[in-house]
Amino acid sequence: MDDVTPTDNEPTLVLPDGKTYKVADLSDEVKEILALREKAQIELTDSRRKTALYELAFMATENLVQQKLSENEPMTTEAPVAEAVVN
Repeated sequence: MDDVTPTDNEPTLVLPDGKTYKVADLSDEVKEILALREKAQIELTDSRRKTALYELAFMATENLVQQKLSENEPMTTEAPVAEAVVN
């Protein structure tokens, strides 16, 4: 396909190499592939968003566990005393 310079408001597709194509001129197969690509991009973005939320939730619960455990630890300032072994 040659470069197409749109002169009206028709939807276009611009490839990374800079070529521009009118969507109306694309084959049904290419349109279907583009639709699949768009769906994959949406799912990928959604998965990344969910992963970020799960990571935040995990870190928050991890911090809460550490906080609760440290609240229950006895506060000792003395070093542990070693027991003498008598033979």
